[in-house]
Order: sequence, then C-alpha cells, then structure tokens
Amino acid sequence: MDLHYDDVWYLKQAYDRLQEPMKHLLQFVSPDWIFYDFTAYWLPTIARQLGIPHGFFSIFTAAVLGYLGPPSALINRADHDLNTPEDYTRQPKWVPFPTTVELPDGFEEQTKGRGVVCTSWAPQVKILAHDSVGGFLSHSGWSSVVEALQFGRALVLLTCFADQGLIAKQLAEKKIGYVVPREEGDGSFTRDSMAESLRLVAVEEEGKFYREKAMEMKGLFGDRDRQDQYVDNFLNYLESHRCLK
Repeated sequence: MDLHYDDVWYLKQAYDRLQEPMKHLLQFVSPDWIFYDFTAYWLPTIARQLGIPHGFFSIFTAAVLGYLGPPSALINRADHDLNTPEDYTRQPKWVPFPTTVELPDGFEEQTKGRGVVCTSWAPQVKILAHDSVGGFLSHSGWSSVVEALQFGRALVLLTCFADQGLIAKQLAEKKIGYVVPREEGDGSFTRDSMAESLRLVAVEEEGKFYREKAMEMKGLFGDRDRQDQYVDNFLNYLESHRCLK
C-alpha cells in the first residue's frame, strides 16, 4: 500500500524473480497443495513440474472473471499486458493515489462531536457491526461489500478503478447498492450528488428497498453456520485430493 501506483511495475519485476527461490522452497517443503493468485502466474508451471496439486485463488468475483475471461487468460494478461512503466502510465487514472492524506485545515475541529476521523487503518468490520451504522459508502471492493452485507448495511457505491465498476454495476442492477451519479465524460461527481445519495440510501423512504435488500442479503452473507459448512467442505476436498508422498 505504501508503493506509488506508477511504481508497481518494479514490484512485479521483483516478484517475478521469486520463481527459482520458490521452486527450491517447494521442493524442500513438499506441500500438499499450492494456491496462487493472478500475480504468481508462473506458479502452476512449477507445481506441475513438481507434481503438486494447485488451485487458482481469485480475488475477483465470478461476474468479473466472466467479463475478463478465464483465470488462464487473466494470468497471461498479468504477464504480458503490462511490461514497462510506460504501460502503466498510459492507463487512464481518474483518481490519484497519494501516499499521504492531508485533511483541510480545521476539518477535524469542525467535525468534532459529529463523527470520528481515522487517519490510519480503520477497524472496518467492528464499525460495520455497530447498530448505529445506517449505510456504508464503499469503493465497491468485493471484500468490503461482503463485510457490509454480512451485517445488513445498505451500500452507497463510489468506484475508483480495477474491477470495482463491474461489481457496482451488478449490485445496482440487483438493487443491492446505489451508485453515486457521475458525469459521463470525466467521471466527476459533486458534493450535492454525494449527499443526496447518502440520504436516499440511509434515510429517505424512497430508498427503503436498498435497506431492505441489504438485510435480506444478511441472511446469506451473515449465516455463520452456512459459511462454516463451506469451509468444512473445502477442507474435506483438499484432504481427499492432497499430494500423496
């Protein structure tokens, strides 16, 4: 998170140099399974060479993968599409990625008693679990969406980049979340549209169905017994299909 967006290419190059060290490590520890995401696109080849079962762990939803293509295509794209720093800088970036956040002078004093200003990592799950939360303004990252819905929190969606726009579109179509209106040309939005979106979803009668839909989703995402069963089934599968040494 401390790395500037334009410098991610260098991190990717450094990460790719882990191939040989990782191969030696896997030969030594001989794991039952290997799971990898799209950044370690080279791990399946190593796993096959060593005869180790492996699986792709997607940080993207099925809907996003359906748009981008199968995991293999996504992995190849991560390997070949962005090969130089220039490839990164050519990508349109409507939202800046500052390394530090500076609040306007007097902001904390003006908001004193009306809310909490957190300038470091916030305990998001604990906040969402509090009964006083009437809605959640989110960038539409899937992890945050899941955390909100497990507590039945209505969603106001303000996307930034990557897969967030596709997630927001799907949630809006299902009336699970409301997307803050923007200018079609440059993606800009106003403070009025932001305020109106928050009032609609969290307070107004017109947006009641967003709150009701979020509570409906709580029955799925907040069902701990069901989630535990998913994990148990997954672990049983891994156990029955593990590498035989």
